[in-house]
Amino acid sequence: MGEVSGVVVLVVGIVVLAVAIQGAIGFGQSLIAMPLITLVSGIQTATPLMALVGATSTVLILLVNRHQINLHESWRLIVGALLGLPPGVFLLVHINERIVTALLGVLLIAFSLYNLVHFQMPNMQQRALAFPFGFAAGLLGGGL
Repeated sequence: MGEVSGVVVLVVGIVVLAVAIQGAIGFGQSLIAMPLITLVSGIQTATPLMALVGATSTVLILLVNRHQINLHESWRLIVGALLGLPPGVFLLVHINERIVTALLGVLLIAFSLYNLVHFQMPNMQQRALAFPFGFAAGLLGGGL
């Protein structure tokens, strides 16, 4: 068997750290791992890797908490996200890496400022908004 490169060890360490933080506080896996892995291996490697890690952890969480899922309320969000994934992957493959990396940076800064200010999002009562928000989640999940 060949030697494991330093980059692989570093990426695995970053993923383990991010998953541990996600498990401890409930969020932050991609927020921590994406910028660090992007610095080490580029956005084209970081995005599918974190999509795989995120999907795996999400499936495990869903399996454990499946009795608490309200499909009647969440199906619109799920369908929107599934429809947003292919365009997100398309954009990742066809847009310049520098643009995607800059967009990722802007989103991370915006999210950090949002959490710093403790701005409270209004409670959405309009079910029709679940489709566009799901689509945006899928687009970002597939492209970033």
